[in-house]
Amino acid sequence: MSFIGTWDASPSWGLVGRREAATSMWRLARDAAVRVEAGRGMELRCEVGTLLVTRAGDLEDHVLEAGDRIRLSRRDRAVVWALREATASAVPLAP
Repeated sequence: MSFIGTWDASPSWGLVGRREAATSMWRLARDAAVRVEAGRGMELRCEVGTLLVTRAGDLEDHVLEAGDRIRLSRRDRAVVWALREATASAVPLAP
């Protein structure tokens, strides 16, 4: 899984050890965007703030508030845009 994007401020992300899987987390300033490639699949979670998620091939955009989540299937590509300062996490799906 890869995270490629730009931030208004330097990113604050890293791997956080979890029992079931490693979780990637990052902080996005307002109006910052990041491109996400789901690899084998993941659950994208909005921890804080508000995110807009646009998936390739999906006609709908998805707004995630704190506590909301969306599942990205194998090989999904998405752009995650912070409508306001936000923290997001991505948990890989079990194989």
